[in-house]
Amino acid sequence: MLQVENLAVGYGDTLVLQDINLQLRPSSILALAGHNGAGKTTLLQAMMGITQPKAGRVLYGGRDVFNDDISRREMFFVPDDPYIMPFGSIARLGKYYAAYYPRFSFKLLEKLAGLINISPQMHISRMSKGMKRQVAIMVGIATQAKVLLLDELFDGLDPMMRKLICSLTLELISQQGTSIAVSSHNLRELYELCDRVVIIKNKGIVYETDMDRIAEQWHMFHVFFEKALVPEDLAVLQCRDLRMSDGEAVFVTHLPEEEVRTLLVKLGAVQISARPLTLEELFLQQMEVQSHDFQGWFA
Repeated sequence: MLQVENLAVGYGDTLVLQDINLQLRPSSILALAGHNGAGKTTLLQAMMGITQPKAGRVLYGGRDVFNDDISRREMFFVPDDPYIMPFGSIARLGKYYAAYYPRFSFKLLEKLAGLINISPQMHISRMSKGMKRQVAIMVGIATQAKVLLLDELFDGLDPMMRKLICSLTLELISQQGTSIAVSSHNLRELYELCDRVVIIKNKGIVYETDMDRIAEQWHMFHVFFEKALVPEDLAVLQCRDLRMSDGEAVFVTHLPEEEVRTLLVKLGAVQISARPLTLEELFLQQMEVQSHDFQGWFA
């Protein structure tokens, strides 16, 4: 298991992350979500042991991963913009990584290359950005590392390839017990792929939960009342993003659904509908994204 303990990371005098604590469990896929510049990439780099923390540590198998080759031979990191040496083929790239990763499988790499219809002898300089990203992911899988860290997993991949990558990662955790951490702005696919999510904001983790608990923890309600109410009447519901008009109210709350329904009936609700938040809606709630009025901007 990979363990992040009281981690703080920065560049010069600028602190990017602080007081980060999380676990990357075997046979699991952790989603890292946050706005641009929140520190997702920095966290993945620290988890890989290539960025030195200002405080805290990252442990794998009880060993501090920073500059530790024994730990890092069990881990593979695919950055947002992966550098793949342009002067050789996929087969040559495999030989390069096989020298470092003890369980590297050329047979598996050949199968994966066939899966994406790329010849192992194809010259990397002839590949598009999306193809290079596919190759980086396939090489990472072929290392058979116990930990995969994937930054912006879906960036540059077409829908068919995204589906294929999702299927492969699920098979990895099923057959090999791989631990995977994924960052992406594609929250819908993160929700379908991952079993846990961490949301990063203001240098720290502001929310962490299992994916299947989101539906239990947050709901959006649409309610009609016998008479018009004011926001103060609904204070007991701990509403977020409350919108009210002529006896109608729409809001989000983390209180249990049945408890909210009971309170609404007491407040005179005559029609109540509720649904769980999606991961995208939860993300916007945690980011406290506000609407903007652009009326007249482009007149």
